[in-house]
Amino acid sequence: MNSELMYLHELVKATPLTASGRVAAAWTIIRANLAAGKKLREVFAAAERDGLSVPYAQFRVYVHRLRKRDLRLGTAPPSTELRSQMAPQSTESLSAPVKQARPPANPLDPLYNLRAQRAKNNVFEYRPLPRKGLTQ
Repeated sequence: MNSELMYLHELVKATPLTASGRVAAAWTIIRANLAAGKKLREVFAAAERDGLSVPYAQFRVYVHRLRKRDLRLGTAPPSTELRSQMAPQSTESLSAPVKQARPPANPLDPLYNLRAQRAKNNVFEYRPLPRKGLTQ
């Protein structure tokens, strides 16, 4: 085995061949722009000018998948330093109330969502027979 691993080092530096790989390679910058309040269409236009060459519809799909992956893995959004470099925030937006997200699902329980939904008891249940005591 080659101790320098020069081919693996070259592979890391190379641009990915697939469109999804190119979007994933640029994900940290894309995520930072989205966190700074840029629209997805604006981020796509900038990525296209940089030579990303992915159709917009497919770009949206890749971004959606990467967001889901970040939620699943618990990856934190970009640091506030990076966001402040991208676009300074006003103090008014910082004082606005933040909507609380739902608690994360238990990764060890595959039926967590189903159990939580049943616990809410918001579901209509059809009963083909009338309740006891009701007669016509």
